[in-house]
Amino acid sequence: MAAGLYNGYATKTTGTLWSWGDNYKGQLGNGAFVEQNSPIQVGTAINWDNVIAGNEYAIAQNNAGTFMSWGDNQSGQLGNGNTLLNNTGQNTPGVMGCAGNILAFDGVDDRVRIANTGTGVLGDNSLNESYTIELKVQLNSIANNKVFSKNATSPSNQGFTIETDASGNLFFDQAYGGTFSRAQTASPLSVNTWYRIVATFDYATKTHKLYLNGALVQTKTETGTPNFANFDAGLGYSYGTTSGKLDGKYNDLRIWNIVRTPVEVSSYTRSAQAVNSVPNLIAHFKFNQGIANANNSGLTVLANEITGSPVVGTLQNFALTGSNSNWSTDVTANETVVLGIDNFNLTDTVKIYPNPSTGIFNISINEDASVEVSDMLGKVIFSNKVKAGNNTIDITNYQSGIYLLNVKTENGSVTKKLLKE
Repeated sequence: MAAGLYNGYATKTTGTLWSWGDNYKGQLGNGAFVEQNSPIQVGTAINWDNVIAGNEYAIAQNNAGTFMSWGDNQSGQLGNGNTLLNNTGQNTPGVMGCAGNILAFDGVDDRVRIANTGTGVLGDNSLNESYTIELKVQLNSIANNKVFSKNATSPSNQGFTIETDASGNLFFDQAYGGTFSRAQTASPLSVNTWYRIVATFDYATKTHKLYLNGALVQTKTETGTPNFANFDAGLGYSYGTTSGKLDGKYNDLRIWNIVRTPVEVSSYTRSAQAVNSVPNLIAHFKFNQGIANANNSGLTVLANEITGSPVVGTLQNFALTGSNSNWSTDVTANETVVLGIDNFNLTDTVKIYPNPSTGIFNISINEDASVEVSDMLGKVIFSNKVKAGNNTIDITNYQSGIYLLNVKTENGSVTKKLLKE
């Protein structure tokens, strides 16, 4: 049991959670703001373990180890990366921390505007900068999606864009001498699949490359002068052509003013998301914001993790409530295995047994490696260097669930799932 300022909480042996009393800030967690003079059940879950109470807010843990919070959040006390005005609150439990959050686009008019920054790659590029765009996206429908666009077609073709065509093929256009040069996949993408997309452009060599899931798709080298569009960039929209849509979800976006190497491209994974401020990284949008599927009205600024960066993202037309057109969550966004050319061989040489396991996992590998185990929110719970041969990982003391094992060698890296029973 727990007591707040003017309210109480209790869990039953059945795993249900109950609350009563004042509800001005939604601290009862029942989806309303009306006080209750007798206990009412918080949602329908039957897996609650314990609960603690603060002034007009509460934090509870379920038997999967997940922390949930609700109520007053004017000072960020819910721990979800967000704050709310003093006269309101969150009236349903939400996951504390939002490292697993994504942004869901409705496929109609949801868009994010990335502001023009003047002379750099996100402006008119009078500095003649090279660039790398790294992103992770899942599509609900594969045709005609504006994934990342900073292009124009009038008075001539300018800028660059990452899109899918009418058949669902992924392409990356860069303008040279008023003409777009296209690197593209040979086959369409699949729906409901998370993809790591990387586009690089080398100003000095007039070369641009498209990568998919760490593997090089196509290289294009041209002779014309690169053209850049002096417009804002957009997700789900092209501000230079005033058109577009995105029917899917965004998980991560990084913008660099250098060309990333093939090895660096191959290592671009969700588990490496916390890069924050490093040289030549001008924007890093993690999309770890809001309360998944809840009322996020007013949360329209896409947070850039790079300290002092002028690059700003703004959400436009999002409903910001419900499971679509809103901040949402998808645990599969953290489970994609990123495979480069060398990684296919590595995948075959890393053996895990037993899997599932009660906590002891044996790993067989043909070369020395660094291994990390992280939970689905990206928290590293085990890290070690191992020798070629048979090794053991012990996560017996952690909660049952899915964990990610990342194995790195000189030849690349691979991520596999561990299922702890």
